[in-house]
Amino acid sequence: MSGMTKADRDQLMRLAGKRAKLAKSKVVEREKVLLAEATDLMTAEFEARDQLWAEATTIAEEACRKANDQIAAQCSLLGIPANKAPKLDLMWRSRSMDFSDPSRKAELRRLALDRLAALTATAKSVIDEQLLEVETALISDGLQSDDAMAFLEKIPTPEQLMPSLSLDDLGVRHWQPPQGAAAELLTPSTTAGRKRKAVLRAIAANPGASDRKVGEIAGVDHKTVAKYRGGEIPAITGDFLSDDAS
Repeated sequence: MSGMTKADRDQLMRLAGKRAKLAKSKVVEREKVLLAEATDLMTAEFEARDQLWAEATTIAEEACRKANDQIAAQCSLLGIPANKAPKLDLMWRSRSMDFSDPSRKAELRRLALDRLAALTATAKSVIDEQLLEVETALISDGLQSDDAMAFLEKIPTPEQLMPSLSLDDLGVRHWQPPQGAAAELLTPSTTAGRKRKAVLRAIAANPGASDRKVGEIAGVDHKTVAKYRGGEIPAITGDFLSDDAS
C-alpha cells in the first residue's frame, strides 16, 4: 500500500465501516432465519414421532382386543357369559409423555435461542475484529514516525491481559508420587510384604506407641515391630497395594 494516498485510505476506511455495519445487520437477519429453520426441524421431528406413536397405539389396541377375545373364550368354558367376562381396558395416551409435554418444545426453543445468540455475538465480534485489522493496516501505512508506530503497538491483546489459568491459580497442589512408588506397585504382594506394610502404617499412625502396642494394632509380635522401627527395612511413604490385592 506504499503508493496509496491519504484520500485513498480515508475512503477505504469509510467503505470498510459501511460494509461491517451491513454485515452485522445481516447477522441479525441470519439469526432469525436460522431460528425459523430450527423451529421447522423441531416441528417436523415431533410430527414424525407423533405418527410413530399413533402406529404404536394401534398395535397396542389390537393386542388388547385379542387378549379380551381369549378371556371371553376361557370364561365361556367356565360357564361365564361373554357380557359378564372381565376385560382389559387400555389406558393409552395419544402421545408419548416426552412429546405431549408442551414445555419440551419450549425448552428446545430456548436452547436454540441461546445457541443462536452465542453465534450472533461471535459473528459480530469477528466482523469488528476484521474491520479493526483493515483500519489498522490503512492507518499504520500512513504513519511516518517510529513514535507513532510504537504507540500503536502499546494496546495489549486479550491474551496478554487474560493468561491461561493454572492449577496453582486455583489453589490445587501438584501431587507427586513418593519415591519408589512404581517399584512398589510392580512388586508382587506377599504375606511378608503385607505384614511389613501393616506394621509401618501402624508405626506412622501411632508414633508414640510402644512396640507391643503397635504389634497389637498390626497383629504381629513386638520383636517384629522393633525390627522394622529400627530401620532394617526402609519405611514406605504411601499405601500403594491394599492388603487384598494379592
